[in-house]
Amino acid sequence: MNNCLRVFSFALIFLFSCNATKKAQTNIDPVLTIEPRILDLGAVTKGEDREMLFTFTNTGNQPVEIELATGCQCSEIIAPTGKEFAPGEQGTIKVIYHTVDEKDFGPQKKTVDLILVQTDAKTGYQLVKQFWYTVNLVPIGND
Repeated sequence: MNNCLRVFSFALIFLFSCNATKKAQTNIDPVLTIEPRILDLGAVTKGEDREMLFTFTNTGNQPVEIELATGCQCSEIIAPTGKEFAPGEQGTIKVIYHTVDEKDFGPQKKTVDLILVQTDAKTGYQLVKQFWYTVNLVPIGND
């Protein structure tokens, strides 16, 4: 009986230790995966510009095309619109955060929308993929 309990205990330890070593799965979008999904710029002083690069991968089984990339007025977005990306193909999107006209200080979350030519089979609407960057905008002289 004591040996059975010991074997059972080792089996449980082995089972849980194997599960604990599994790597976390990243969420792969069935159409377009964007990395990083959220980028933290930290503290940025008003008047500065910050450039960011986001990489996307066509993780679907059909070509995708970005029709429009849009964000707030403070975000300049340079995206490969009008180009088709085959399954597995990657591209980059450059975002420049311009702070000169910003009025609000403190922590902020900015959204970038990619509007694809492709439509959702269920709704018929164009697919929209989003990613974000966060920033803590500080006044000049407060950094």
